[in-house]
Amino acid sequence: FFFKQKTAYEMQRGLVGSEMCIRDSFQKLNYLKMGCGVEVKHQEACAYVIKKYSQDNTYAETYYLADQMIGDLGAIEMGLLISTNKQLRELSLWNNDITAFGIRSITPSVIKSESLKKLFLGHNPIELEGVKDMAKILKENKVLITLELGFCDLGDDCISEPCEGLKENKTLKSLFLNNNQITDIGATELAEALHYNTTLLGLTLDDNQIGNLGAKQIANSVSYTHLTLPTILLVQISVVAVSQKKK
Repeated sequence: FFFKQKTAYEMQRGLVGSEMCIRDSFQKLNYLKMGCGVEVKHQEACAYVIKKYSQDNTYAETYYLADQMIGDLGAIEMGLLISTNKQLRELSLWNNDITAFGIRSITPSVIKSESLKKLFLGHNPIELEGVKDMAKILKENKVLITLELGFCDLGDDCISEPCEGLKENKTLKSLFLNNNQITDIGATELAEALHYNTTLLGLTLDDNQIGNLGAKQIANSVSYTHLTLPTILLVQISVVAVSQKKK
C-alpha cells in the first residue's frame, strides 16, 4: 500500500472529528480557537485553514492558537488577518515553531493595529532578529498592554533592543520574559530602561540566570521610578522585589 501525502486542500476537505472544531470555532463571531489535540499539524494545512475560515470573519476579538505548530506559513496568514480585523484584542501564538521570519510577517500589522491589547509569543525560536521586531512594536505600537516572550531562549544579546523600545513605550503594562537566559548583564539593561518607563506595572523574570547584582539594579530602578511591580520573580536566587506607588 502507498499513502499519498494530502495537500492542504484535501486536508481541509476531509475535516473530521476534532478538526471540525477548528472549522466551527473559526465561524464564531467573537472567539477563534485551535485547541490542543487538533490533528491538523502540517504548517501548510494550518495556514490554509486560518485563511479559509477567517477571511469572512473580521469581528473575532480573541485568537487562541497555542500549541498548533502553525509555523512561519501560519504566521504570514495571521499577519494578513491582524491587518483586516479591527476588533482583535488578544492573540496567542504560544509554542508554534515561529521563527524570526514569521515574527517579521506579523510585525507591521501589530504596529498598525489600534485594537490589539495582548500578544503572546512565548516558546517560539524568535532569536535576535525576531527580538528586533519586538523592539519596533514597543517603540511604535500605541495600544498594546501585554507582551509575552517567555521560554524563547533569549540571552543578554537579545535584551538591548527591547530595552530601547521599553524606554520609549508609554502603553505597555505587563512584560513577560520568564524562563529565558537573562543574566545580571541583561538585568542591568532592563534596570536602565525602567528609569525611563513610568507606565509598566508588571515585569516577570522568574527562571532566568539573574543574580543578586541584577536583582539589586532592578529593585533600585523600581524604587526610583515608583513603579507598581508586584511580581518581579527572580526564582533562582529567591528574590522578590516589590514597590508601591506613593500616594
